[in-house]
Amino acid sequence: GRLVFSVSDDGRGIDVDTVRARASRLGIHSGDSLRRMSPQDVLMLCTVPGLSTSDSVDEVSGRGVGLDVVRRAVEEAGGRLHLETSSSGTRVDLILPPARVFTHGVVVRSDAHFFALASDQVSQLVAVRHDALRRTAGHAFLAMEGTNLPLVDLHDVLGLEPSRRTHRFVAVSTHTGHPFGVLVDEVLRPAELVVEPLHWSLGPWPGLTGTTSVQGGDVAWMVDLDALATSLRPTTWSPQPVQARHRILIVDDSATSRTLLRNILDNADFETSVAMNGEEAWSSLQERHFDVVVTDAEMPHLDGFALIERIRADPSFAHLPTVLITSLERQTDLARGADAGADAYIVKGRFDRQELLRTLQRLL
Repeated sequence: GRLVFSVSDDGRGIDVDTVRARASRLGIHSGDSLRRMSPQDVLMLCTVPGLSTSDSVDEVSGRGVGLDVVRRAVEEAGGRLHLETSSSGTRVDLILPPARVFTHGVVVRSDAHFFALASDQVSQLVAVRHDALRRTAGHAFLAMEGTNLPLVDLHDVLGLEPSRRTHRFVAVSTHTGHPFGVLVDEVLRPAELVVEPLHWSLGPWPGLTGTTSVQGGDVAWMVDLDALATSLRPTTWSPQPVQARHRILIVDDSATSRTLLRNILDNADFETSVAMNGEEAWSSLQERHFDVVVTDAEMPHLDGFALIERIRADPSFAHLPTVLITSLERQTDLARGADAGADAYIVKGRFDRQELLRTLQRLL
């Protein structure tokens, strides 16, 4: 169950007595302790930092750091180093667990979580502004080279809160022949990675196939971009020409509510227009096309219930989706909204940005 790399030479070997004398001189062990140690244990002192049997320092030896570096690298990979020597040569064995994988990669971060991406699966890293991202049919895209590059946001994969950063990064993968990007908060550094594969399922988090340690002792999840793309890509998920944004009509007599809703929907890449009451909204519907109407219930001139009833009574708007957002939360109010023909009813006291976006994605 171990993988062994053996490196040997045909020199005259390592003088164990010289190693013992150097260790005593450096104060690594007391003289009595060194005398009681077996030849094999004394030989392994060659991996202690600063111990060298060379009488002089040159470009390649004499500093006592070579075998120390090798030992630390092997131990970090979960293995061990073994030395054997005789008058006909020395052999160094690097004994490693075969389950571990060495790879070049780049360490990234989303929220407080670290992730590692294999370099051979990343074709480029692109810095983007949040407002440069597009959303179509519930999926995020980045306009690149005349097409919409499909994106996977690691915040969404792990169920994290949406990122509030105005600037983020996209790791572009073309490895599988189906280009897509992974949206992350920060790119930290390239690194040599020692990956420990997972031997158990992470269930709803596809593409997380192992773990690796990063500088500072933190643990990063290894993301297999091929597996992530296979598990998340819908059948039509591929780069496509840029399409027009969905147009939302916001109807509310409160300036604060209109501004809040408009900011949320604009940031989600919808095109928005506003109206201060039902009559003004009805006029807007006569002048241009809208994909969804999001309206308050209680307004002067024409309230939200009456507006939706008027929309449903007009054959040209019979299939226009409508959403009521109101502070009214009694069962009779919900029933009234359903009777009017509202497709969704959201209570302001329990308002949630993600619920609104999920509702719109369902209706579009």
